[in-house]
Amino acid sequence: MSEQSNSRKFIIGGIIILLLLLLTYFAYSHFSKSNTIELQETALIEADSVNARLAREYNTAIEQLEAQKSENQELNLLIENQQEDLLEKRKKIERLIARNGSQQNKLNEALVQIESLVVQRDMFLKEIERLRLENKELGEKADKFEVKSKQFEAEKDVLQDVIKTERADADKTLEEKAELEEKAAELEAKVDRAAVLAVSGLTASGINIKRSGKEVTTNRSSRSDLIRVCFEVMANAITPPGSNDIFLRIINEKGETLAIESEGSGVLLDRTNEKEARYTISRQLDFQNTAQNVCLDWPQDDFDSGTYTVIIYNKGYRIGESSFSLK
Repeated sequence: MSEQSNSRKFIIGGIIILLLLLLTYFAYSHFSKSNTIELQETALIEADSVNARLAREYNTAIEQLEAQKSENQELNLLIENQQEDLLEKRKKIERLIARNGSQQNKLNEALVQIESLVVQRDMFLKEIERLRLENKELGEKADKFEVKSKQFEAEKDVLQDVIKTERADADKTLEEKAELEEKAAELEAKVDRAAVLAVSGLTASGINIKRSGKEVTTNRSSRSDLIRVCFEVMANAITPPGSNDIFLRIINEKGETLAIESEGSGVLLDRTNEKEARYTISRQLDFQNTAQNVCLDWPQDDFDSGTYTVIIYNKGYRIGESSFSLK
């Protein structure tokens, strides 16, 4: 009887212990599930908070960037590129939160990336402000330059008008000067021509010199020892007194000028045709504005038969011409 009573007590005690263990397990399990649910709810709340902050910071950045747009197309393009970059970062952070929203370390990483987005936004806004100030300064400089450019153009137009007027006056002056110079040259030519000596009574013949020294005129070439050309230089009040050169050309029937360089022959400029011509002999006269008789001799060993032409020059002009013949 006592053994049965003890056995029953043992079984009842075991059942009670088992029930206590089950009760403890169910209590612990319920507590763990409650704690897990609470943690999950907390994580979801934090994830929503991070998402909300992300949306807030992103929208703020987009609005601030949008407000910076202006008529400057280059600056607008930079802003649009920055907005696209921020959008890519937002999507990346959203994916991080969606995949790992229950992990606190991932949420912390998302928060860090949001802070990075904010920093990037602020830096870009500062850069935009700097560019805006630079553009403003450049605009002001451009305006000043435009004003100066307009002033320069106005001064340039005035200067061009002055130059045009002065050039016209200069051209007129040059034309007048050219006319005066032309008239002066014509007058000088007339004076020079008027100052040219004139001759009269031009004669030429062969001269035979006898053994006695007596000179006899001859028309035979074989007896001619020289050709003598004589003429009278007429008075001329316009010609300045002093030395004056007379040139003589003796031309044979072949058209050849009798000339020997060692005997004083040379070349002159014939003003009749502006060509050079050889001359036979020259004489320097002491002209004192009065008439004087002059004779020029040209000795030669042999003279050809034929008609000879003699031409007298002064200052390049022909002042006398005649002819004679030797048989």
